Amino acid sequence: MIIDSHVHVGRNESRWETIRPTLEAVGIDTAVLSADPESYDLRGDRGIGGDLARPGGPFGLWYIGGDPFAGYRLSDSLLPRSLDDYDGVDWHCWFSDAHDYGSSDTLAEAQALLDSTEARRALEAIEAIFDAGLPLRLTESLPFMLALIERFPTGTFIIPHLGLRNGGCSRVLNALTDNPRVHFDTSVVQPNEGMVRTVGAHRVLFGSDVPTGDAARALRDVRTLGLPPREIVAILGENARRLFGGR
Repeated sequence: MIIDSHVHVGRNESRWETIRPTLEAVGIDTAVLSADPESYDLRGDRGIGGDLARPGGPFGLWYIGGDPFAGYRLSDSLLPRSLDDYDGVDWHCWFSDAHDYGSSDTLAEAQALLDSTEARRALEAIEAIFDAGLPLRLTESLPFMLALIERFPTGTFIIPHLGLRNGGCSRVLNALTDNPRVHFDTSVVQPNEGMVRTVGAHRVLFGSDVPTGDAARALRDVRTLGLPPREIVAILGENARRLFGGR
């Protein structure tokens, strides 16, 4: 089974009923769904992943954060009434104002903010997510990403775009090479064999970032990697099923 681990959907735009046939047409069986950060009704869409989730796929993520392009974040309740309806959580720029392609902030500054009263609610939410056994797809600036991973050493993290928007691919992959709890998806970027071997194929998930991304090209990029077939199979679906299929 081929699972696209990074697809955004909405109730009015980018509807799953429209996106699903497009994915199936290029050979993708199902997907991991979350709200689109650029949705004009992000608050209304944040739970759509759980509404669409089914055993065996599609898998659904609850959305926390905001729109890094518009510079705002959702400030109401961080968690849904029940996490049981979800296969994971998409945490998108709650601490950071925008995507990070090369942050100049320091880890010490991030740690100091995480120790503040303002951050307590967010940290309690992350703790509840991991207590529920769910993986967290994390998009924050590099210092906050590293600080949060350090604070939750038993949590399972997924870094989208091979780290491109969390501080840059090379910096992120090199910083997290030896952390088996941290995984990566291939959405937006074109992966190469060196990236995959840096962290291991068992920690990489195929993703397209549809509707922004091109699913056919993203799938082709993974299939043409110079890796053993068993590793390609793992990237294309087995890793995602292991992380998201536990519910």
